[in-house]
Amino acid sequence: ETKGFFVSNEGGFLKNEAALSFVNLDNDSVFEDVYSTANSEQLGDIAQSLTSIGGKLYVVVNNSAKVVIVNQTTFKKEGAITGLGSPNFIAEGASGFAYITDLFGGPISVVNTSSNTVVKSIACPGSTQEMLTVSGKTYVTNSSSEYLYIISHSSNTISDSINVGQGAQTIQQDANGKLWIGFGQLYNPDYSIKEQGKVKMVDAATKSVVVNQTVVNGGVKKLRMNKDKNEFYYINKALYKMSISATTLPTSAFYSASPAQFYGLGVDVNTGNVYLADAKDYTAKGSVYEVSNSGSLTH
Repeated sequence: ETKGFFVSNEGGFLKNEAALSFVNLDNDSVFEDVYSTANSEQLGDIAQSLTSIGGKLYVVVNNSAKVVIVNQTTFKKEGAITGLGSPNFIAEGASGFAYITDLFGGPISVVNTSSNTVVKSIACPGSTQEMLTVSGKTYVTNSSSEYLYIISHSSNTISDSINVGQGAQTIQQDANGKLWIGFGQLYNPDYSIKEQGKVKMVDAATKSVVVNQTVVNGGVKKLRMNKDKNEFYYINKALYKMSISATTLPTSAFYSASPAQFYGLGVDVNTGNVYLADAKDYTAKGSVYEVSNSGSLTH
């Protein structure tokens, strides 16, 4: 079994050049654009996100209004979910279902993963972002609403919400069952900055925000737990690491590489190493850094 990870490359807007790369960790090799090579077709326009569900890779191709399902071993296309608005992220939901958020205020789509069809739409105004599925519920972040929405798996409807404040984009659960949410910057109508990004910890049982901290000069792009879920990492240009028992943000970066402003973040569930994507100028080829859990660059 090959050890490695996938990287989604957004490509330029309206250029139909989204690509999927595979990094083979066994021999430190990179296979660029494995999807088009395996399928003799382009992936589409803007690869927004990718998620593994049931051993298959679901690639959300935003401006092509579809999700492409890819075999993780052969890179062959196994199907597609179409008829979407502006798909953003996908998450596993109730057994046999998945949920797809919408970047521009369209409904959350409920997908039957056997037929790859949208079987229901859940109205949720605003820009719905990353999701977290735990214990029969899926938590949905919404960057233009003050609420964290909760989808009940038994009904595939929004059954509850928690007021967490505006700007939520990325969410994880720690070893104690608490929710950690990363918030982007908020902007005024003239695009000046209204509020800096934040990191918040939410107790879902009491629907209360327990930790509320503002980052310095930026927003939180991604937030990911370490493999033991007792620490987490987040991106605010550089990489930061924080313990789940902390109530204030770290004052210095865990890892930085000027002039890189990191864009993507993943944690290896086996080694605990962190992978950081640098999109550079969004035109040139990007890079991925591998950083050990002690903060040293390994690749």
